[in-house]
Amino acid sequence: MSDHLTTDRPFFFVHIMKTAGMTFNAHIRNNFDRSAVYPGEDDQTGADYFVIGRLRNAIAERDGIRLWHGHFPYFVTELVPNAHTLCVLRDPVVRTISLLRQQLELNHPEASIEGLYDTPEVFRRTVREHQTKIFAMRSDEDIKAYTQPLLIDDERFEAAKERIASVELLGFQEDFNSFLGELERRWNWRIDTVPDRNTATEQRMWPSRSSGALRKRTRTRWRSTNSRKACVERR
Repeated sequence: MSDHLTTDRPFFFVHIMKTAGMTFNAHIRNNFDRSAVYPGEDDQTGADYFVIGRLRNAIAERDGIRLWHGHFPYFVTELVPNAHTLCVLRDPVVRTISLLRQQLELNHPEASIEGLYDTPEVFRRTVREHQTKIFAMRSDEDIKAYTQPLLIDDERFEAAKERIASVELLGFQEDFNSFLGELERRWNWRIDTVPDRNTATEQRMWPSRSSGALRKRTRTRWRSTNSRKACVERR
């Protein structure tokens, strides 16, 4: 199914939560046989999408994988050294709002969005400087999954920016069609019309009961904003 591609090298898509990755999965299905994708049809648990140990085992045991993807720190792309690396970033405030809404709907229907933001487990694992964290984690650390909390100091922040600069094709959720266009232009991906799984606007995602103070807190604390700015400048 992937014979139309103009490269024999595999792809590795680092899927940061709430950055149009579910929409991108539809494009993956349009370009690759399921047997050539990890996680694939034989991977029955959600853990295959984010547990690094499972990914390591799959890389060691499987041949013929053309596309690797999942919620992984960026350093795992080193395990497939010849891969084309792909990633999509998103405005950190909008990403956080989208994530919190999803958590409210799926796991915390009784909570408020402000209360969920202030829940230590949720905040440390999937909110605090999350996009920066994905690029700041290192292979020499005992990192088992992307949800592991990590404090971002200046050294890690600078290292994260360097790793972002090394992504072969970096996109932004706000301009997702340009990302898809580059896949088509560079490697002849087939880009068909697929349903947009991230259609909510910031206004819809932000409940009217939420305070302006929380919006300000979410906006002002993110080094992810600066990481994204660095990426925009390099383009």
